[in-house]
Amino acid sequence: MSKSYSKAKITVENDSLIIRFNFSKSKFDEIKSLRHANYDKTSKCWKLPIEFLNKLEKLKSFRSENATYEFDRELIIRRANQLNEEKDRNRNSITQNPYSVPISLILKADLPIYFCLLKSQPGIALRIPRFSKLKSKIQEIPGVYYIKTENAYYLPTHYLNILLKKLKASKVAFAVEEELANLLKEGTTFRNKALSGCFLYYEQLQKSLLMPILAYDSKNNFFMLLNWHTEQLRCLIPWIDNFKDRKNLSLHLNTNDLFKLLEQAELNNITIWIDQIAYKNLFENFNNKTLFFSNFDLCFYTTIKKKIILLVKNSLINQIPDIVLKDAIIEEYPILSHYSAFLINFNKLRQIYEVVLKWASENQFRLFITQELYSLLELAEQNQQRLERQEYFKNLKDIKLESENEFYNSKLFPHQRVAVSWLLETPRALLGDDMGLGKTLSVLATYNILKEKGEIDFICIVCPFSLVKNWQNEASNWFSNIFI
Repeated sequence: MSKSYSKAKITVENDSLIIRFNFSKSKFDEIKSLRHANYDKTSKCWKLPIEFLNKLEKLKSFRSENATYEFDRELIIRRANQLNEEKDRNRNSITQNPYSVPISLILKADLPIYFCLLKSQPGIALRIPRFSKLKSKIQEIPGVYYIKTENAYYLPTHYLNILLKKLKASKVAFAVEEELANLLKEGTTFRNKALSGCFLYYEQLQKSLLMPILAYDSKNNFFMLLNWHTEQLRCLIPWIDNFKDRKNLSLHLNTNDLFKLLEQAELNNITIWIDQIAYKNLFENFNNKTLFFSNFDLCFYTTIKKKIILLVKNSLINQIPDIVLKDAIIEEYPILSHYSAFLINFNKLRQIYEVVLKWASENQFRLFITQELYSLLELAEQNQQRLERQEYFKNLKDIKLESENEFYNSKLFPHQRVAVSWLLETPRALLGDDMGLGKTLSVLATYNILKEKGEIDFICIVCPFSLVKNWQNEASNWFSNIFI
């Protein structure tokens, strides 16, 4: 049975303050605010290094009148001073050469930040105290994320040198753990080659500590994403919820999934390191199935977010038709650097497609079109017809309505007959005639015609209460068979 403590009880064990108290939100919030306080689930108590006794005593719930301290305070203060002096000596020692330090020395120095190996697999773990002021700056680095099981941040290896230079310039004490330093030293040559744009073999990328890695299984002809962490995989394959299925897909990537994965990498600032064999299969051994495997000069495709992109080889930019350049957003394509990307407006897709198709045919350019784009082209055709019909009605002055009831052609004004005709053939419409032009009558006439045809049997009117009488009056004045 657990003991009850009306007051907080503080004892000392192995240079740590052992703090026990009955739960209360005020005590919990106060103890949690201390940077080095940690809850031990096994012994069900809080532990705090004795060097922080002064800070603990300043908390309201842990003042001498509100807590019981069961130790010789003067003795503990002397011991805390010894430990602080030892920390200072260790920090000074580390400052002389922070780039390869034994983990035992790092832990004794109580540094604001240090770097070591991840426990799960080779990679850099960045460790900072819970309430560190560095946290916001660390989280701004692309590709950095917190790994709960590691109790540390994952740091992409290629950002390490940049961060170390910033820390040194800011005079922030840091250390690189010895084992990590040795692995980094071993992979320096390979890492520098990869960072300069060379494509290495998988084993060489592993030694460089760059991850995740895109490899290729030549025997079974599929791509594999290797050396990833769980959070990276979640960001790269968000269309699958189950971790087991996500993991399985990462080891058997078809070309469609690969394309989506590379796009997600760009959106989430995750650098994927492509090994030499995968690179050759991405850009040299083409087939006709997807974007990355097509030896094309031009390509229409859609992104996951349904943006329409036209990829054009950089060598053809000067020849591209003016209609593409007009109002198009051009930028360097992140994965295929020898192409430029044009963002295409959906309303102009059909027109631009026909121009590009003719241009490609006349010059014998290789034009590749993804299956998703063909579906969008059909929608674009329907949209184009709708826009043309819309333009037709905008310019229409009058029209005769096809109905046996002559009321519509004799009583309605010309612009109202145009409005009714447009509403009759448009599934979803917004009638925006000016005030006083008879929109209420136009809508009621449209409803009555559809009712006479047996296509609808009721109308739902949503309007301010002050306008209800107006709808009722219009209906009773013009249509004896409509009751509102």
